[in-house]
Amino acid sequence: MNSSCIQPSILLVDDDVKFLRALARSLRTKDYSIITTSHPTSALTTLDTVEVAVALLDEYLPGSGTDGLALLTALKKKQSDIEVILITGDNSTSLVVQAIQAGATDFLTKPLDLVKLAQVLDQSIHRYQLRKQEDVALTKLPYREVKIQGIERERRYFTLLLQQRQHNLHEVSRITGIDRSNLRRRLHHLVFAILHPEKTP
Repeated sequence: MNSSCIQPSILLVDDDVKFLRALARSLRTKDYSIITTSHPTSALTTLDTVEVAVALLDEYLPGSGTDGLALLTALKKKQSDIEVILITGDNSTSLVVQAIQAGATDFLTKPLDLVKLAQVLDQSIHRYQLRKQEDVALTKLPYREVKIQGIERERRYFTLLLQQRQHNLHEVSRITGIDRSNLRRRLHHLVFAILHPEKTP
């Protein structure tokens, strides 16, 4: 990995502080930007101030009032494009299914194979960066081209524009050429279409 490139951050979450420190030390030698925490609440608030590409979570977080699956769900709700890797000592089918449904992109079992971990992290960061590049390209398209690409692409387009413009509808209206009243109606329609696809023509 090129150390001259600015890397998005990797968030490590584990209640075992010694394990957390050792893991962070090993990853920093590979030029990753590392943030560590043993508290789920801190993990969530980190997303408010830092661009996190990948979260590496221990599935078992005793004493924290939650577990890795619950934290996974909360992280994805707060930042939908984050890559989440679950560390577990239990790779049972039921756990894997639950984690996939919650949005996990990969699984690793303890004791960790550091070579495999580095490979999985590189793949996750690469996917994250590709999505960012695709998002930039998407927001540069004229709205009329985005609209014919389907509901999901249109929803992503408006989500990105609203984020970029601090949810200023006047600015989004100016960029898209849609007047604000029609823009509000279109946004409501998109939300309804995503929540109720069976009722959308």
